[in-house]
Amino acid sequence: MSMQEEPNPVEPVNPSETQKPVEITVKQKMVGQINIDQNAVVQNSLAGAVIAGQDGAVNYSASGVVVAGGNVQFAYSAGVVNVAGGNADITNSATGLLVSPASSVERSTIGVLIAPQAVLGKDVKVIMTTQQALLFGAAFGMVAAVLGRFLRRRHGGRG
Repeated sequence: MSMQEEPNPVEPVNPSETQKPVEITVKQKMVGQINIDQNAVVQNSLAGAVIAGQDGAVNYSASGVVVAGGNVQFAYSAGVVNVAGGNADITNSATGLLVSPASSVERSTIGVLIAPQAVLGKDVKVIMTTQQALLFGAAFGMVAAVLGRFLRRRHGGRG
């Protein structure tokens, strides 16, 4: 007859114990995509896409797309598209498109800024604001529709 050991009971996790939030930090690397449910930090690196469920930070780096469910910090960096679910803090950087509910920008250049609340500090250049971007999009849509209709007529309606 063999004796079986009883398994040790699993101890419940005490919710009062504070744990450090899960975070990924990339330093001095070149990565295609970072995708994490928590915080993401990119320093001195090149990143194609950074997708963070919570906060995201890009410092002294270049990125294609940064999407964060929480706040985004962008310092001494260049990026194409930055989307924040929370505040966006941009300092000494350049980005093509910035979308956030609230932005604070200083010594930076932004192609298109879409933010209901934006605090623009000194030495900030915004090429298109939210209103200008909407007007440009509407005008582009109208021109594309007219041009498409003209080309369809010219080619006898063939698609």
